[in-house]
Amino acid sequence: MIKIALLIGGSEYKPGLNPLPKALKDIEAMQRVLQDQGMGGFDQVRTLANPDPLEMQEAIEMLFSDRTKDDLALLFFSGHGIKDTAGRLYFATQITRKNHQGELVKATAVPASFVHDIMSNSRCRREIVILDCCFSGAFAVGMTAKDDGVVDLQRQLGGEGRAVLTASTSSQYSFEEQGADLSVYTRYLVEGIETGAADLDGDGVVSIEEWHDYASTRVRAVQPSMKPGIYAVREGFKIRVAKVPPEEPKQKYRKEVKLFISRGEISLVGRRTLEVLRMQMGLSEVEATAIEKEVLAPFREEFRNKLQQYEQVFSEVIKREETPSQATRNDLRHLQTTLGLRNEDTLPIEARVMARLNTYKQKLQQYDSEFTQAMQREYPLSKANRDRLHQIQQSLELTDIEVAPIENHITAEIEAHREKLQEYEQALIEATGEKRRPLSDSKRRELEQLQQNLNLSRDHIAPIEARITTEIKERQQNLQRYQQAWVEAIRYEYPLGEETAHELKRFQKVLSLSDEDVTPLKEQIITQRQQAYAINLGQPTQGAAQAIQPHPVHFQKPVESLAAAEPSSASAKSRRHVTLTSVWVSALLVTLGLVNDFGGIFYGSAPETIGQCTIKPLPIGHNSGELIPPYQKPLVPPSACPERRNQLNMAAMQTGQYPIFQPLFVAVKHDSQANEQAGEAYAHLLLTDQGQDLIRQAGYIPIRCLSHVADKLATCDYSPAAR
Repeated sequence: MIKIALLIGGSEYKPGLNPLPKALKDIEAMQRVLQDQGMGGFDQVRTLANPDPLEMQEAIEMLFSDRTKDDLALLFFSGHGIKDTAGRLYFATQITRKNHQGELVKATAVPASFVHDIMSNSRCRREIVILDCCFSGAFAVGMTAKDDGVVDLQRQLGGEGRAVLTASTSSQYSFEEQGADLSVYTRYLVEGIETGAADLDGDGVVSIEEWHDYASTRVRAVQPSMKPGIYAVREGFKIRVAKVPPEEPKQKYRKEVKLFISRGEISLVGRRTLEVLRMQMGLSEVEATAIEKEVLAPFREEFRNKLQQYEQVFSEVIKREETPSQATRNDLRHLQTTLGLRNEDTLPIEARVMARLNTYKQKLQQYDSEFTQAMQREYPLSKANRDRLHQIQQSLELTDIEVAPIENHITAEIEAHREKLQEYEQALIEATGEKRRPLSDSKRRELEQLQQNLNLSRDHIAPIEARITTEIKERQQNLQRYQQAWVEAIRYEYPLGEETAHELKRFQKVLSLSDEDVTPLKEQIITQRQQAYAINLGQPTQGAAQAIQPHPVHFQKPVESLAAAEPSSASAKSRRHVTLTSVWVSALLVTLGLVNDFGGIFYGSAPETIGQCTIKPLPIGHNSGELIPPYQKPLVPPSACPERRNQLNMAAMQTGQYPIFQPLFVAVKHDSQANEQAGEAYAHLLLTDQGQDLIRQAGYIPIRCLSHVADKLATCDYSPAAR
């Protein structure tokens, strides 16, 4: 009977398969323990590094050929395991590759069926196959996956007196641990024999079953995702692989340490017991500490994994139920018992998870608040605001997936709120009408009911109503401006001339008023003027429109000459006749021109221009050192108008200090009939106290108030109080 082993390691591969540098170290370590006569006691251990398919097949065939029934043959493979589309397993070689469709080129690998056939034809009845490979090309954190596949190892490699050990099951991964010299599974296989720790029953011999159980326990402690498997037929479990080296103090101390481990640590009583044993065995504190650390490592890792499992489950529970129900609590207690954890183990976990959850919720609430405020200030968001929110998100350590529900929810709320505001605004616009008229009581009540139905507060609708109210005020002001211009126009000329009508039309357009807006206003003003004129002249209302028109009236004695010597000749009288209408029309056109032609300098009648908001009157004089303003100082700026208006500087005009003076005349028609009589009566009326006062109230200077006439009987006070 002989014991023979073939150790194959594949570390170098074609593109498409990851290199596995630890595979060669795996076969070196395995060779060391198997050929050691105090441990494995194998007669022959051959290693094969990075073979091609032919070389690998030949070596496997030689391993199992020419064997006797009592021989022990062991095949160890560390490298990539690959499956084809039918799920058949292949062992990769250094030339193994896949075609452009990602399928295995089978001629470049060794099929597991070949190994099965060779083993089946061998007379050897103690056969061991150890596969430190996996069947997935995926990766895990801190580990390097070997390869992929789902393979029925029991069917493909199983047999009588045969044992197959795998680093993981057919649907899981086998890994290389970063920072370690050997692959995870091989490391603990070697450790089990080298330290004798795999002799679980203490009989001095390591069986295949013990070897697997030891390695599996250690692997799952450090890498829970790996589940090493064993497939044995009949006597396969009992195959003896190695013997344990003669027990020494360190090995004995190692076994004693295992007896006192609880929840990944040495118990208080165990600590005192081990201290006594250490001194009895003659071990130093350094040696004992090193052994304890090595023995405790997998148990601590296993305990940490249990704590992590509970924490993971509890975290998932809290995400679904912030306050777990009684049924959920019962399930958690059952999980705690299954994992072998106590309340003092789980309570800190639960407190930590709850604190983490509260912190997370606070971060979400802070982002919710920031996003809400940003949307209220600006919608849709500008790039600058979007970048600012992204910076806030990063500072809170929140992912796009975590903030997406917040943004979607708030955006939907903002859009719904804006739709409500738009509905209210539309209703308000319809209530005020196209003419933006003030609301009636009934319309106001309807809007209040709509506000309640839309669940809008006064703060929500206040900006809308303020905007509409401003539009109403602006329209009313524009109507007033047009009314003022219209009144001034017909005061001097009616019917309006073509030029005046054109200027008014332009002014109407500037004010954004339609014909429908101004027509009722003009008709109302004309009617009022007709009535007032008819009353003043004692005429009936009918036909008063014609009476408004200021026809030229000739007067033999012009107003300005009444205070002076009366001319005697008819020719002198006729030379002094002036049409009053022409003066009024020119003043009106100047006023209208000033409304629309900004930045110009115009000449116009002072009473009609000084008080206008859009006109800046200029002081003038005969020389630059004596400029006389046509207004009373100080000048009222346009920004203060119409609340305050400039007033005429009547004192300067009365005394003649203001250099421009335009006398107005009354022309009387000489026909020895009613026209002449009416003209003379009108002229005499203007010279009476009452007439002079009416002229003063109209903003003009009566003759009796001129400085060269100096009629002290006239009322010449032009102050606002007197007016």
